[in-house]
Amino acid sequence: MAVPCQALLIFDADFPEELFELVLTTLTITPEPPSSPKGPQVEPLPFNSLSEVVAVLDKQSHIRGRYILLPNVTDSGTKTLLRKGMAPKYASMPCVGGYVDGEIMKLGEGNRRILEGLDRSWGNKAIAVFQTSDSRREDHQDLGRAPTWIKWAVPTAEALRQACLARQTRVSVREPFLPSAYIRSVSISNSRFLGPLNLELNPQYSAFIGGRGTGKSTVLEYVRWALCDQPVSPSESDEVPDYASRRESLISKTLRPLNSVVEVRFVANGVEHVVRRDSADGRVFLKIGSGEFKLSSDTEIRRLLPIQAYSQKQLSSVAVRVDELTRFLEAPGKAELDAIDQRFNQLAAQIRELHAARLQQRLLGRTISEKLRELESLRQQAEAIRAALTGLNASDQAVIAQIGSYQAANEYVNRILRDIDEVSDVLGQLEEKLRTLPRPREQPPEFQESPLIQAIETEATTLLSALREKVTEWRQHVAPGERAALSTRVAEWNTAYNEFMVKYEAAKNASQSHESRLAELSTIEGRISELATAVDRAQRELELLGDPQARYEASWQEWKDLHRDRLEVLERLAANLAGLSGGLIRVSLIAGGDQSELVNRLKLVTQGSGIHTSRLEDLVKAVAAESDILEAWFSLVHELENVALWDPLATPEAPACPAIVGVGIGEAQIRRLGERLTADRWLDFALQPLRIVPVFEFRAKENEYIPFADASAGQQATALIRALLSQEGPPLLIDQPEDDLDNQVVLEVAGDIWKAKTRRQLIFASHNANLVVNGDADLVVAFGYRVAGDASGGRIVAEGAIDVPETNDVIKRIMEGGEEAFKMRQAKYGF
Repeated sequence: MAVPCQALLIFDADFPEELFELVLTTLTITPEPPSSPKGPQVEPLPFNSLSEVVAVLDKQSHIRGRYILLPNVTDSGTKTLLRKGMAPKYASMPCVGGYVDGEIMKLGEGNRRILEGLDRSWGNKAIAVFQTSDSRREDHQDLGRAPTWIKWAVPTAEALRQACLARQTRVSVREPFLPSAYIRSVSISNSRFLGPLNLELNPQYSAFIGGRGTGKSTVLEYVRWALCDQPVSPSESDEVPDYASRRESLISKTLRPLNSVVEVRFVANGVEHVVRRDSADGRVFLKIGSGEFKLSSDTEIRRLLPIQAYSQKQLSSVAVRVDELTRFLEAPGKAELDAIDQRFNQLAAQIRELHAARLQQRLLGRTISEKLRELESLRQQAEAIRAALTGLNASDQAVIAQIGSYQAANEYVNRILRDIDEVSDVLGQLEEKLRTLPRPREQPPEFQESPLIQAIETEATTLLSALREKVTEWRQHVAPGERAALSTRVAEWNTAYNEFMVKYEAAKNASQSHESRLAELSTIEGRISELATAVDRAQRELELLGDPQARYEASWQEWKDLHRDRLEVLERLAANLAGLSGGLIRVSLIAGGDQSELVNRLKLVTQGSGIHTSRLEDLVKAVAAESDILEAWFSLVHELENVALWDPLATPEAPACPAIVGVGIGEAQIRRLGERLTADRWLDFALQPLRIVPVFEFRAKENEYIPFADASAGQQATALIRALLSQEGPPLLIDQPEDDLDNQVVLEVAGDIWKAKTRRQLIFASHNANLVVNGDADLVVAFGYRVAGDASGGRIVAEGAIDVPETNDVIKRIMEGGEEAFKMRQAKYGF
């Protein structure tokens, strides 16, 4: 009995057109005449199964291997394979894919389970499904409404077959998500080891293969050097290799003698960035989009074009370095953490400024208070001297009695004139500012709204010009030569004041008192005038400071909140890392880090006070014992601030310090601390952000964790690489990720790569065929020796996609276990 089922028969792109009639004859299909309004029609295939169709086609040497058969697996109808009673036919068919009319989402849940290989009665056979537009209208209105994306290197039926077998990464009914940041290419002008090199990379997964010493790692290091990636620096207490020295040696030996240039093209969100680094002087230039090359800095390159990169065995060595593990933890949240750190720096400068303003406010307040007391004393002294003047008639006594009023009025007038001068200065500054506006700017590109933008610019220029004219006019009004009415009144006052002062001096001189008393009075009156002016200026300066205390307290609150923000980000990253590693990694966070670190900070700030280290240790323990360590620490910080700002002359009692006193530090020690602790020294101590230190553990058993450093190198590397492959992020470069992984883990990691390469670009150098083959590398770059057996020079011997036969042959030939890896993939996936 024939199998009524429609099927698509797809041939290689270069299949000869003249052979199609032969194919139709082979299958005994008779097409309708082209003039038929219904389009080409076919008779039912005279076969009992799709296997028979394949068998007939494979007998033809010109057809075999150049076609793929895709049955109709639409939800309903007489032509679909998914009908009652068709389960045996479906389970036994050789087809690895099928097609549906319209969108795949129209399939019912039961049929979806069949196609996903989840229905035992249908043979647990999973196939790739291609949705089609089912465009049957003459105007092709439906064409393209139900697209399917297929990843292949060359348009062949074999590529389609392999795409079906690797459907998770090669077939998609939605537009595939590709990494938003990837390295497009690397070129090296020359190299003593590799010679000139131009290499295009795949946005998803590129694998470098080849024997040892053929150049795989060298290219990775060139890329890292060009992108200014910082190598790990070894410490004296660990065994981490000196990667920085190794890289410098590589550049010095292979690039610098030839004045070579390494150029990396890096795409970020569709914008190509070109980084060009010169080995002669190490300078790096950056070109963004269609712009020009400009000198850049290492920091800028790392910020704009970040990568995550690990040298050979570096993944396992990371585990013994808390700082490297911390960098591993923080990498996904680097932008957030950098923003917080940047705000810490800005806020520290702001707090210092407000702290200085507070001290200035206190100083001005004290100065004003002292001068007012001195002024009051001098005024009373002057009055007493005047009252003691003898031999004066009634008229002279009346003049002398008015001196206080005249002096006060004169100072009042001078204050008014100083205010006018201040306004004139402010208007002058504003006039100068307006003279530079609008600032010259690059015109936006021409587009349909350009006339509106130009109109905005014209109106803005007109407005600023009018303001500038007004400000100039206002300034002229307060200029000495323009304030006529005021100047007239001031001149009148000066005349009246000077005339009075002449009478006053005459009245004083008419006194029969001793000459020295009159001289002393003159001195006192001069000092009164100076003090009155100084007090007025200080009061004005105090007014301009506003309320720095309120702003200072608000800034300190933000400083504390920033610590909590950082803690929240790290807690989220810690939970994320645990999830990405499959629960293999657990991270606990300790605010303040090691207690000895806090003790050392306190020792520096309390130096010279006689407070014993044991007391400081008790103080830190008390802080650590609090439920809110951050709040407890900052309370202690502000207790020390009160001590630093304490003025025993103004306030004899020592400031309240409950936390400090609570650990047995007495008032005498607090007083000694107050004598030695300056405000600046306290501020340097207070503005060191409190470190939040992660503690890493490895899950050895269910609910049983050990320090991460105590886990085996294999356990550590497995946890870290799994987390890396689960993260979204910048390009990930790893030299020999298989190091320290056992074979079973390698196969699991190969499976993880399938999902990982949709999240981020992977560039691996590897000797392990399973990571390349079963990881389904999109591009394989094979390296070999320039001269067979001579490891002094390498070259690229082949490059291509893994589904290209030539690439397969190279993998089998130069990778140990390459053929076994393909057999393993064939057994597991069928391709």
